[in-house]
Amino acid sequence: MCPYAASARPGPANSMDERLYVKILEQARRAGATRRLALMLQNEPLLDRSLSKRVRQAKAILGFKSRVMTVTNGSLLTPERADELIAAGIDSIEISVDACRPETYARIRPGADFRTVVRNAQALLARLSRPRVAMRFLRQRDNASEEGEFVHHWKSRGARVHLMALSNRAGDVGAFDEIHVASRRTLRTCARTMLGRFVPRCLSPFASLTVLWDGRVLLCCQDWGPRDIVGDLTKQSLAEVWNGDAMNYYRRLLWMWRTEESAVCRDCSVIRTQSAAED
Repeated sequence: MCPYAASARPGPANSMDERLYVKILEQARRAGATRRLALMLQNEPLLDRSLSKRVRQAKAILGFKSRVMTVTNGSLLTPERADELIAAGIDSIEISVDACRPETYARIRPGADFRTVVRNAQALLARLSRPRVAMRFLRQRDNASEEGEFVHHWKSRGARVHLMALSNRAGDVGAFDEIHVASRRTLRTCARTMLGRFVPRCLSPFASLTVLWDGRVLLCCQDWGPRDIVGDLTKQSLAEVWNGDAMNYYRRLLWMWRTEESAVCRDCSVIRTQSAAED
């Protein structure tokens, strides 16, 4: 379900330079339109020992109207790390679990320990109120029978639950067709199909900016290639990228339903699923 193993590159782990990080935050503050900052992208954010410091910097620069959050697999979210993040002012933490049983978890997330993740999640729930903790469940063939159990288990323990549709990560998940399960939310599917006749099939380039550790800006978070780079914040300002020709080119493709002209959009299951529903 995740192309990380295939896309990971050899060498030391990469971390965004602090000066670049602060520069991006300051430009975002001046823009005055940042509702949420997600400190994660194609990685496990808790591998960064300075994550709490980055949260503190973000809250100090952006102000408390902007929400700062992260998504983790929970393996490293010990009570000590949770306390650090809470003290730094993090607004919410989401944990990707995707299973209710150890054997299911082992198939979906090999190498991680189910009991450790559950223990860390329970410790977090003892420290943060319900609106600030969410448990993620990515629907797929291996866990399809556990969805109801997952919802009941974590809601009864005070967590929010995010049920999420599987994406092929713009074509980078080779086994997508084998592990994907169709959505059972008929009304939501119909609503999206109708809405898709009046607005772009995907709103990501209109609503968010996705920045890699080295300052390169992706068209969207689905792009694991990367294939479509729309800017570089080491050479351009946030406003220049957001309003730039590259970003606006892809926005026009989405508005005009010419997604086959984008290397990312062409193979993306988000677009493909909606197109099939319309047909």
